[in-house]
Amino acid sequence: MFLSFQKSTGTYWIRYKNELTGKYNRWNTHTADEELAKTELKTFTPPVKSLVTSKAVNLMMVDDSDAAFLKECYNKIYDYYCTNNYKNKYNVNFVFDNLKKCFGNNLNLNKLSALQIEQFKRFLLNSNFGESTINHHLRNLKAYLNKLKFWELITIDIAGKIKLFKNCEKERLNFTDEEIKYIFENIQNPLFLNICKTALLTGMRKAELTHLQWSDVDFINKQIKVINKENHKTKSRKNRYIPIKDNLNSLLIEMYKKDNFKNYVFTCKSGSKLNDDYASTCFTRLRKQLNLNSDLCFHSFRHSFAVNYLKATNNIYGLQIILGHQSIQTSMIYLHSNTSELLDGMNKMKVAF
Repeated sequence: MFLSFQKSTGTYWIRYKNELTGKYNRWNTHTADEELAKTELKTFTPPVKSLVTSKAVNLMMVDDSDAAFLKECYNKIYDYYCTNNYKNKYNVNFVFDNLKKCFGNNLNLNKLSALQIEQFKRFLLNSNFGESTINHHLRNLKAYLNKLKFWELITIDIAGKIKLFKNCEKERLNFTDEEIKYIFENIQNPLFLNICKTALLTGMRKAELTHLQWSDVDFINKQIKVINKENHKTKSRKNRYIPIKDNLNSLLIEMYKKDNFKNYVFTCKSGSKLNDDYASTCFTRLRKQLNLNSDLCFHSFRHSFAVNYLKATNNIYGLQIILGHQSIQTSMIYLHSNTSELLDGMNKMKVAF
């Protein structure tokens, strides 16, 4: 710390370094007497506000501007998801890009308010994004804010005040037996046909199928391992094991005999792994060709498996394990499809009229 005389005010100022920002600030002694100013310097204590400005706001900042703070938060979140091999780097860019479009570059996340969150929702609505899409990115924003708070980059607990749109539940369409037969009869590509059959008999997601390796297929214990790998993580980040039905076991054995020592179960002609969107692209083309319901998709095989499993077993907890749902509530959405059980219960009711 040192003294400096300011001609414009005619007084001495104490110059001191802000240890957090690395910049020099000044304090007016309100005196033109050098001796009095020196006495003031000896007893001077830097203001708490300058030195203890929220640790969260200044941590790892290149400077103390709001724009730098927003950029720093973005970099930390983006690097975190890159490091952890999460597949939502696009979501990070979407959220931060639209925050800047809505509020400008000088938004300080440490000062974000519930009112601004509502303003952000209206901004996305006016940008022609649907409520489901907005809810998806609001959930991501909540996750980012919670992570920043955990890292002590921000001190506010604003994530809990983010309210999502209340959307109507969409019907999850599954195939009828007639549709399954019709689809399988018209698939000309043997590779795609085998993928569809495996999806229908296991409930596996498209990315889980394309990353399935022969080392994951246990013919002895008749089970498929859906596990986390270096190039693919399961949706819940948990491993699970799916029993192999007899007809699927026969199909896999037949495929294995023709495999010629390939690594992945489903591969290109060159033997390399399929693109994750291969199955959905092929199904979209087939759906248009067969003039099927436009709401049906490759994921409908997973829904069909869930419905068929519940009809056969009525075991909702078993379904949760096989499908890899983190919450039983997710599995329970398929209960409505088991109408035969509901009808039996209705018929057993005794009502006098």
